[in-house]
Amino acid sequence: MYFALLGSLELRVAGAPVALGGERQRKLLALLLLNAGSVLPYDRLVDELWEDPPPTARRQVANAATGVRRVIGQRLVTTPHGYLVRLGDDRLDLADFRDLVRTRRPSRRRWRRSCWAPHSACGVGRCWTASTLR
Repeated sequence: MYFALLGSLELRVAGAPVALGGERQRKLLALLLLNAGSVLPYDRLVDELWEDPPPTARRQVANAATGVRRVIGQRLVTTPHGYLVRLGDDRLDLADFRDLVRTRRPSRRRWRRSCWAPHSACGVGRCWTASTLR
């Protein structure tokens, strides 16, 4: 699987796009991918997904996680404290970008499509700043 966060949120399997579900599922997946390999506590997810959380917010997070799991399978891990995404051999464009910046050898051909704008990462409602992407 290839996950794209820079620009619009996308998921590709063998080069073909995969449907990601509704806005809340997309936002949840984007948050988890931004923090791949780390547990995001339920309370933080609620705070990130709503400005004024409804009483059922935690249940809605669980429902969104079920939808995300339908798409990415066992990569989404439930813990007693929250959720995390384990990428394993999967690729994430943000990780590729970070690696290129670290080595200071960006390839125009590889990144010409992303047209990265830090203020519009993921394209799923609330935007994250460049500091979030570091």
